[in-house]
Amino acid sequence: NAFTTPDRTQFYFGIPKAGLQRALDIFAHMFIDPTLAAEAVARESSAVNSEYLIDKPQDGWRQFGAFRASANPKHPFSRFDIGNTETLKTIPAEKNIDMHEALKNFLETHYFGKNMSISMVSPHTLDEMEEMIKPLFSRIRSQSKNEVEALSPAYLKEPLFTKEQLGRLVQFESLSGTRSLSVNFAMPSIYSVIEKNPLMYLTNILEYSGEGSLYQALSKKGYISGLSAGEELMRTGSLVSIDLELTKKGYDNYNECLRDVFVYIKLLQSSEELPPQLVSDIKDISSVNFSYSGIPDASEEVQILAEHLLRYSKNRVFLGAGRVEDYDPKLTHQFSQKMTLDNSLVLLNAPEIKVEGSEGTQNQRLRKSSFLEQTEGEVVKEVPYLDFNISSSPISQNFYDDVAATSPHSLSMSLPAKNQAIPQSFEMISTEGDGKDDRNAIPQVLIDSDTLKLHHKLQRSYGLPMVRMEMILKSTVGNKSINESYLLKVYQQHIINKLVTSLADEVMLNVASGVETVDAKGLHVSFGFFSDKFEGGLQKVLSTIDTSDVSQAEFELARDKVENSLRQLSSQEPATWASWYATRMLAENRWTPSEMMEVAPTTTRKDLTSFIQAFKQKNEVKLMMIGNTTSQQAESVANLVKDRLNLAVISPEESMKSRVAVLPEKKVFIMRQESPYKVSQNGATLNLYQYDVTTPVAKAKTQLLSKLMGMEFFQTLRTGEQLGYVTFLSADRTSNVEHISAVVNGDKLTPDQMDVRMENFLTTYMKDHLASMTEQEFNDTKLNVISSIKAEPTSLGDESNSFWSMIQQHDDASYKNQIADEILKLQLTDIQQFANSVYRQNMKKLSVQLYSSATSDQINQEVPEYLDDATLQGYEVQFVDMHYFENATRRYIADTAF
Repeated sequence: NAFTTPDRTQFYFGIPKAGLQRALDIFAHMFIDPTLAAEAVARESSAVNSEYLIDKPQDGWRQFGAFRASANPKHPFSRFDIGNTETLKTIPAEKNIDMHEALKNFLETHYFGKNMSISMVSPHTLDEMEEMIKPLFSRIRSQSKNEVEALSPAYLKEPLFTKEQLGRLVQFESLSGTRSLSVNFAMPSIYSVIEKNPLMYLTNILEYSGEGSLYQALSKKGYISGLSAGEELMRTGSLVSIDLELTKKGYDNYNECLRDVFVYIKLLQSSEELPPQLVSDIKDISSVNFSYSGIPDASEEVQILAEHLLRYSKNRVFLGAGRVEDYDPKLTHQFSQKMTLDNSLVLLNAPEIKVEGSEGTQNQRLRKSSFLEQTEGEVVKEVPYLDFNISSSPISQNFYDDVAATSPHSLSMSLPAKNQAIPQSFEMISTEGDGKDDRNAIPQVLIDSDTLKLHHKLQRSYGLPMVRMEMILKSTVGNKSINESYLLKVYQQHIINKLVTSLADEVMLNVASGVETVDAKGLHVSFGFFSDKFEGGLQKVLSTIDTSDVSQAEFELARDKVENSLRQLSSQEPATWASWYATRMLAENRWTPSEMMEVAPTTTRKDLTSFIQAFKQKNEVKLMMIGNTTSQQAESVANLVKDRLNLAVISPEESMKSRVAVLPEKKVFIMRQESPYKVSQNGATLNLYQYDVTTPVAKAKTQLLSKLMGMEFFQTLRTGEQLGYVTFLSADRTSNVEHISAVVNGDKLTPDQMDVRMENFLTTYMKDHLASMTEQEFNDTKLNVISSIKAEPTSLGDESNSFWSMIQQHDDASYKNQIADEILKLQLTDIQQFANSVYRQNMKKLSVQLYSSATSDQINQEVPEYLDDATLQGYEVQFVDMHYFENATRRYIADTAF
């Protein structure tokens, strides 16, 4: 695959060891003698436009566009960077530019040895890798056709921002309904002082969420539901960003939010030297996060190393910017002094903001008055190709005065105290004896009672003095009505909000907790702590779960965060909506984000407290502990859980339901309607082919068939025909029922036409590919799938997630091994017969077809022409809506066990 950033393009691949030499040869020749065929250029231009149509209405891209439009217009960063049909076809044609020749010139200018780096991660020895790489990649030309342009690009000649672009507030409308405030500071480059990284000290303090923090000052007022701070390093400078996720109340008081940000910054700037304990903690935190992060996936690691080779000196390639060894008080203080109003660019994004007027005029919208921005100097700017306007205005002197007059002490602000979560020792633990080299060994069941099941695995092969724990709390309430489902989400968010503050020290170490809802089960709580801090951390987590006391302010904060998340989910491409609709139609007690939003306005704090009390009344628990913990310690933790929670048997009648409707054979259900995401120009078709209840055999068949077909599906419909940027065929499941999904999201065909094209692909594939597949081709794919399933974990977190997904879904940590064993047994004839059954002979199909607003007038109830095929004789079509299966008599497939 490949991706682009503002200053580089990266290409990468992953492959089994046996195929590496051949893959390297192909990869190297992409740069030695690329074909760059003219027809491929035209085809990929369509792919770029398809991606553009997806990105265009997304708030993240709109914010990026607003940021670009506010930068120095002489800097390349200010330009439109996605590309579309107009910039890649229309404009070049008008200017008589041959895009094929232009791309060849670009390649000859920038793709040469001095401008490139290569990294490789492999089980081969270093000598073997060098022998493979050198003969190939040394053949890439070392010189550029235009080396002056290549090594001295425009972005090295102009600053990203000049004084004229800073000290301003930029406002624009949110299409998703979310609200955010982003404060950005232009900073010098830190590459020459990276080992002292002053920005890491500053951003660590800014995003702390404990007592006295900026987060607490704003969240206690109910103004924010999230805060993050970070730095972006570039060759010509750096950026420091503080991002606030605003509640409605926070947006109404955005000037106060921004004032508090700068008041806290005043606290940072007030001393020329940070407290020694704080400096020591930040060094320790960077050391812990670097040393204990585990080995990344090989594909991820090569990407990181290739970037670092371009950015850092040789001795920093592995360390990057994430590890600080030194502290320079003068340097850190100098950088903090640059975090000023007149050196900032502030972006405000909300659905209430309406920017009207043409380029260069004042905004004509009606709005409340605010002393933050001044009307004089305000100007409207158009964001090219993203089709929206921003309002940019200078920050007023009144606001400067308000910041100066407000003291950090008056807002109860303080710098972080000593971090209590930092382990006493950073030494890696011994990997000798128990727990060595057993990354695929299955966790053992230590307790298996009616109310609690405990899986445990002593794991020391990573050398980490850490413990990971996963826990599901099953209850009698949570999904029996849409109100219950919504309240479970609010309860989940309330727990997260409480843990952000109570586990603030742990959050800085990236070893804290996560909470999510699990359909028909309840809450999934995950957390990881250092061995010597584990019990204290667990006590905090259990205390948070156990409390029923929720203040009105806490309720509003959790509710606003859930509403914000639901709004973001609602702003997804039609393909995502098609998936939700399919699940909504087939599974009992499932709802779409827009349906959930409808119950939000009438939900009260009293509803939440009543729900929490009902949720806690009766629980069953499933636990897994893995890491540096003995079986005795695991059983002690299980006893602690028993003491804090109300464990009791939940009868089948009391259990939450997640039954799935059985689709009858020889019947095609089709839902055609306009996409709820009306700002997208794309439509989508999702074809779901239902199979059977999940078993290792069923899973093996669907996984192997989808693997065989998936790449060809992508290559034909996405790469070859450019029918949509989002194109895939994969095995999946609705609750406990297996199916294969084929999805295309694009604007080239209407959804009903896409359905026909997808079915034609299936017919052609089974006739021309699957029927003539050789045993060697089949076995190669089969072994690749097995290798992927049985791949050895590279980190404690990776291993924990892998085993837990099997336990959570199947109540069996060895389930993936059973799937691999069943795949190994499958013969080519088995898969040929299975494909014919699931796609033709016994097809059980649901097709969700969502039209864009531009094509909604073409929605019809015409029977698709592929039903004329001889292999589909006797099939009938039923046109349905989202509620069809609710109202029809349907047979359910039974639940899986908890």
